Amino acid sequence: MNTPSTRVRASALVTLTALALAACVTSERYVEPPVGESGVIMWPDYGDFLVDGNKAIASVTAYRIDGDHERADTLMRIAGTAQARWVGAWMDDDRVANTTLGVFRAARDQDRIALIAFAGQPPLACEIDNLDAVRDAYVSKVAASVRHFAEFSIEAWVILEPGAINDLEVCDGRADHVEVMNAAIKALDDAGVGVYVDATGARGWPAEEAAARLAQLDLSRVDGLLLGVGGYDLVEVERERGDAILDILADQRHTHLSYIIDTARTGNGTAGDETCNARGQAIGKAPRLVGDGRLEAYVWVKRPGESDGPCNTTVGEGEFAPDLAMELARNANPDNA
Repeated sequence: MNTPSTRVRASALVTLTALALAACVTSERYVEPPVGESGVIMWPDYGDFLVDGNKAIASVTAYRIDGDHERADTLMRIAGTAQARWVGAWMDDDRVANTTLGVFRAARDQDRIALIAFAGQPPLACEIDNLDAVRDAYVSKVAASVRHFAEFSIEAWVILEPGAINDLEVCDGRADHVEVMNAAIKALDDAGVGVYVDATGARGWPAEEAAARLAQLDLSRVDGLLLGVGGYDLVEVERERGDAILDILADQRHTHLSYIIDTARTGNGTAGDETCNARGQAIGKAPRLVGDGRLEAYVWVKRPGESDGPCNTTVGEGEFAPDLAMELARNANPDNA
C-alpha cells in the first residue's frame, strides 16, 4: 500500500540515515531544546508535525502579561509543541471540513505533517438499528474531515476513533459496528491520507484479544495502530504491547502495519491504574518521526492540560485545567524530550 505515510516513512529513514552517517554515533536525530529568557528549558521541535493552536496558549499569554516569564516559559513546553487537532461528532460536517481546511493550509505553510484525531462514532454494538442511516451519517462526517485534502500537496495522518477499541466487540454473526468502521476507513484511505486505528485498550488485555478485535477491520487500508492515547505508561511498555500485537497480526499477513505512540503524558510513567487526570505526571517525548523497527512516530494526541473529566481537577472533560497543565510541564525532564 503506497499511502502518504509510507512515503513519509521512507523519507524519514533517508533523513535519519544521513544524519547517522554524519554523526557516526546514533540513528536518531537530536534537536537542542530552546531555552526561554527565564532560563527554563522548553520542549524541542523536530519539525515533523504541525504546531497548531491549543488551549495552553491563552495561559501563556496571561503569564506574559503579568510578567511571570518563568511560568510562561514552563507552559510553553506544552503550548509550543505539535498536537493533534480533534474533530468529530460535536461538529456538523461543514465545521469539520472547515476546521481541517485550516489544518491542511497551516501544514502546507509549515511544510509539516497534519495530524487529525477523529472522534464520534455511533454507539457500537454487534447489531445497530437503522444501520444504513447510521453508517451513511458517520461516513459523511469522516469524509468531511478530508474534504479539502486533495487541494494541498501535504502529508496528513488521521487517527480514527482514539480509545474506541474498547468498544470494538468480537461478534458472532452480525458485526454492524465493524461495517461502519470499515466504511470510514475506506473513505479516509480513498482520500489518500494515512489511516491509524486505536489499540490503546490493549493495556488491559492480552495481545491476542487486541489483535482479534483489530483483525475484524479492513487492515489492508490501514497504515498503523495508535498506542497509549491519553495514557501514562512509558514508551518501552507501549512498544512491548505494540510489537506483541503486530506479531500476531503479521501471522495473519498484515505485515505492513506500524504503530505510533501518544507520548503527551508519559514522562513519568508512574500513574499505575489511575487513568483520569492522574497527578504527579509529566509530558513525554516530543513528537517526531522515529522509524525504529515498527515504531513510526511519537505523537501528542491527548492534549496535555485538557481534562479527562471531573476527577483530580476542578474542570470538566475537554476543558483546559491550568493547574494540571503546569504540573505536567513542570515535572517534565528535558533529558526525556
